[in-house]
Amino acid sequence: DNSDARRRTDADAGHSGCTRNPAATLGVLSQTGSIEPGKAADLLLVDGDPTADINALRQVRAVFKQGKEVKSARPAIAMG
Repeated sequence: DNSDARRRTDADAGHSGCTRNPAATLGVLSQTGSIEPGKAADLLLVDGDPTADINALRQVRAVFKQGKEVKSARPAIAMG
């Protein structure tokens, strides 16, 4: 079954439309707009696929701001 691969492809296409295309339009694609070494990035890494289950956003594993991991002084809590 290719449904997982298709879902990733759809998610990649959505990501591209939301980040890469605007960065290219603004002329800043060399600095941002995609996840690549040397580019500035704000990322929220979650355990799961929020496009399939919005509750995956409750399982935050890491946060990156401008490409650097943000460490919380607070212990991780499960929301739900």
